[in-house]
Amino acid sequence: MRFAIFDVDLTLTSKDTFIEFYKFLCKQDKRFLIYFNKVVHAGLMYCLKFYDEKKSKEQYLSFLNGLSVDVVNEFSKKFFEEHLLKKLLYKDGILEIEKCKSKGYKVILISASPEFYLNNFNQLYSIDYVLGTRYEIKDGFYTGKMLGYNNKGEEKVLRLYEFLHKNNIENVDFQNSCMYSDSLNDLPLFNLVGNRFLINSKNKVDNIVNLYWK
Repeated sequence: MRFAIFDVDLTLTSKDTFIEFYKFLCKQDKRFLIYFNKVVHAGLMYCLKFYDEKKSKEQYLSFLNGLSVDVVNEFSKKFFEEHLLKKLLYKDGILEIEKCKSKGYKVILISASPEFYLNNFNQLYSIDYVLGTRYEIKDGFYTGKMLGYNNKGEEKVLRLYEFLHKNNIENVDFQNSCMYSDSLNDLPLFNLVGNRFLINSKNKVDNIVNLYWK
């Protein structure tokens, strides 16, 4: 089995979906604006290195605390269909996914963004699997707490192997698999596969092909 692995934010999308999701929620329901100060504070504390990524993301997503799974799923579906799908996706990225699919690759998205809205990518026939950062649910309601670690860097590789083991997927041909990302934070995944592509990046790295998508 060969995989075509894609990062999402700024690889398949022109903007950070984590930020875009909160902006979308505020347009849908003004009550989410009361969390604006916490959202800004979370970003500032991360930039100043007072918070690590996990703490920053948990504070950023504090608006999740107490929301039911059904409500979050409803907002997530609307965000995907009305905003992400129509306004954020690079057409070249979708064409590349479809090309990989036609060549027999299994297409997997691995992203640090929340799985609760990334799962909507499963609506696209060409996407086989989605692995994002997971968030805690208790008694049908989100707590705002992250499950495990932020799905970034080495964690993406660990999540991929966890997924393969859980689904009894063996004999993966990593040498003939491919990886697409905008960021060298994904070097652990780049190093796992034989075909590597940097998207819309100013970085030049040996053995990684630069592609420019619109």
